[in-house]
Amino acid sequence: VVMVLWNLSINPDNKARMVEKGALPGLVALLRSPEERIQELAVGALRNLSVQHDNKTRIVQEGGLSPLIALLKSPVVNILQHASACLRNLSVREGNDVKIAIEGGLGPLIALLAHPSAEVQLHACGAIRNMSVNDENKVKIARDVGLRPLIELLSSSVVEIQEQAVIALRNLCANSENQTKVVQEG
Repeated sequence: VVMVLWNLSINPDNKARMVEKGALPGLVALLRSPEERIQELAVGALRNLSVQHDNKTRIVQEGGLSPLIALLKSPVVNILQHASACLRNLSVREGNDVKIAIEGGLGPLIALLAHPSAEVQLHACGAIRNMSVNDENKVKIARDVGLRPLIELLSSSVVEIQEQAVIALRNLCANSENQTKVVQEG
């Protein structure tokens, strides 16, 4: 069933309709499944649904943040890709960036900046970039040792990762204390 929901969530016309018909509670619950394949399909469907503007709020309201953040520690690369991409999508919505930080999402996202998968790095860095717009998050990212991994990503062989890292660093440097820390980090 969850594979059918994932397939349906790919179609842009279905994204709002699936949420209206009540798909979110079940998908959020399946993020906690003991079966990794079920987790992968559920988080993949939520990633697809999180592209739609109103769904960004609804996924958070349905309690999706905590299990999504927990999946950032999965040993399965596909789960990491989908979970970090979903959080990246959700973090675009004003207020969600702060909620992700409050729920403990910054630490796992920062840890994923060093993951061997370029796609995981890209989405984690994109989420941090989105979250770095908020003043409180600027301080938290620097405090949680997020500067060094972002600086290291400036040397990535993937241009899109470099772009996300440089924009995050630009945002973080709007805080004068972070400017000094960035220079100290090299």
